[in-house]
Amino acid sequence: MIHRIQHLARKYLPAAIETLREAVRLPADYVDRPVVEGGDPRCGLSNHEGPRIEYLRRRVLELGAVDGPQDVGVDAFGNLWWRLEDPEDGVPAEEKTVIYLDGHTDTVQALRSRWHEAIGDVRGRGLLQGVELVTDRTTKTPADEFGQAVTAACFQRGLHLNIVQLPGSSSILRIAPPLSITEEEADEGLEKLKDAVNRARHREEQS
Repeated sequence: MIHRIQHLARKYLPAAIETLREAVRLPADYVDRPVVEGGDPRCGLSNHEGPRIEYLRRRVLELGAVDGPQDVGVDAFGNLWWRLEDPEDGVPAEEKTVIYLDGHTDTVQALRSRWHEAIGDVRGRGLLQGVELVTDRTTKTPADEFGQAVTAACFQRGLHLNIVQLPGSSSILRIAPPLSITEEEADEGLEKLKDAVNRARHREEQS
């Protein structure tokens, strides 16, 4: 079995290198293109992975990794998936979906209602803001565990929120950027926060 795997690895290595190089290069085709012509200055960043995801979807088909177009696609969360079928392996069909790349493409529309359901209040002044996460918008029950998950996901992405967490206050996302922050840096921070909320919510629903 090990020799078989090694053989396949050597066989597909050139294709893997070619695919990776193109996936890394691809955003350059959109970053400098005018928006009216289909360009995207943030292509390649979180929530802006559409062209790269579509390229990888086509590449899966070109390499013959699946039987046909029905076995590869993009879900509502922007995840590229494909399905492998072997009737004799004894694995249920519903367990044969593989998430390859979590691109979070177009998640603003797909998850907008879920964000609203999770946010009880936003308050503050200027750059100093507090976002209250709740499990129920009517009762305003604090979502401490969800807040901890969002904080951890932000930290993994280099975004520091709630560095000091007091007991019972994990549901409040305290946003306090430096006064010297630029508009580009603020946009980047919001992208990371959206990505963290998406990730935490998705994991919560899968648990």
